[in-house]
Amino acid sequence: MKWNLRMVAAQRDLWRPTELLEAFKTVGFTPSLSKVAAMWSGTPVTVRLDDLDKICAVPNCTVGDLLQAEPLEDAAGESEELPKAPTGARPADARSAGQPSHTAAELTDGCEISSGSVPGLPGLGSARPNRVPGVYGGAEESS
Repeated sequence: MKWNLRMVAAQRDLWRPTELLEAFKTVGFTPSLSKVAAMWSGTPVTVRLDDLDKICAVPNCTVGDLLQAEPLEDAAGESEELPKAPTGARPADARSAGQPSHTAAELTDGCEISSGSVPGLPGLGSARPNRVPGVYGGAEESS
């Protein structure tokens, strides 16, 4: 993220951290001058949401004016685009539309359903992973 406080302040004719500090005091935001100078000269590590509201109130801007998304950089320093969200209905959308987000086959894939019942849920079987010979110490476990 790119922090644009200095640019936004300059557009509102605030040219120094001391001027910005005085403007912050008018909206009830009273950080130290060193904190304002740090926000002025670089990107803060953290900003409380309440403080962000007050910071935006002074130059009458939005959070989008203060923060600008930038491509991520990988370990080699090359820019990497953020992955795009998949298109189509998300599981939450399916649930809200009254449709299950997963089928029973997807949820039980790789499981055996026994004829026993699950405590508290009469009539339902219990699921356990399939046993693969040689994976669990070389012999199948007994049920």
